[in-house]
Amino acid sequence: MGVLSALLTVGKLSLRFLANIEVVTLLLMVYTMALGWRRAVLAAIVFSLVEMFLYGINTWVVMYLLIWPALVLITAALCKPLLRLRRWWALALVVAALAGVYGLLFGFLCALVQACFFAGSRGYWAYMLAYWMAGLPFDAAHAAGNVILSLILFTPLLNLLRMIRSKLHLA
Repeated sequence: MGVLSALLTVGKLSLRFLANIEVVTLLLMVYTMALGWRRAVLAAIVFSLVEMFLYGINTWVVMYLLIWPALVLITAALCKPLLRLRRWWALALVVAALAGVYGLLFGFLCALVQACFFAGSRGYWAYMLAYWMAGLPFDAAHAAGNVILSLILFTPLLNLLRMIRSKLHLA
């Protein structure tokens, strides 16, 4: 679990010079399909806690603890059944599409949590919408980066992780 979480952290840090381009989404999706949702959720939680130790505690910690495990569960529900089809190109396209949609929705999901902390009960939706709309250009970059990285790296990473899983005899 430590290695999986470390890869998430190193992957995020290695691309931090590019605004909203990250490999966390792709890696969590690959972890889910190669190792199962339980291990992937645990890796997402450990990653979120490591991020908290690196950057401090703020509202984004709550967002990460909700958003990354949610991605794992969505991936398990939507993509895992496609593994049986043995059509890798179709699976790669579905993963890329899901990663793109998740990139677009990332800001929306963050806005839902942020508004809980900073908006009053009467101004919740106005704050949430303003927060989300202000970040749409970043969400578009996030989505584009997710799609491109998924199309290029999904199949090789999935095959690599499956090979490692079989050599380590992980169930």
